Amino acid sequence: MVVVAAVATTLFLGGWYFPYVHYVAVELAGSQNLYIFLSLIVFMLKMAALLYLYFWLRWTFPRYRYDQLMDLGWKWMIPASLLNIVWTAVTIFALQALHASGALRTLEPARLGEPLLARGLNLTGPGKIVAVAFGVAGLFIAGLFLAYLNRHSRDFNLKKQRREIRLVDVPKGAPAVAPAAAAAENV
Repeated sequence: MVVVAAVATTLFLGGWYFPYVHYVAVELAGSQNLYIFLSLIVFMLKMAALLYLYFWLRWTFPRYRYDQLMDLGWKWMIPASLLNIVWTAVTIFALQALHASGALRTLEPARLGEPLLARGLNLTGPGKIVAVAFGVAGLFIAGLFLAYLNRHSRDFNLKKQRREIRLVDVPKGAPAVAPAAAAAENV
């Protein structure tokens, strides 16, 4: 678990990087050792947050069977990740189109004299606001898309499956033992 948290911190959370740690340690304090120490603390805090999340989810939810994990991956995660890829492309296209049309200055070059996208997307303040708005809209679109999948897929539609399940077969013919109320009337 610790190794998985360390690898996930390195790959997905930026490892030991945190904004302004280098500036505070090296530029203001003038100490490379302080930068190394602060970077180590940042890495450990990120790793501790992932371990906390890992323990919390593991202890909260029951153990999934292999077929349940496969269903989760194929029916939810793959459509959501494909939608994420498409929505990210739409966001980048919209940022570039807004800048190219002159409607809004969303991009800036990394250094003066460089081409605009030489080092990736460098967003201005309005560009960051547009990107965040697209991100929030993407969450709602992903939720609606997954709800649509849930509604129109036979595997997901649990209401329909529950209606089709009959827990008890209705007996046919007379009961083997007379009910208590009928037996009391016969006496």
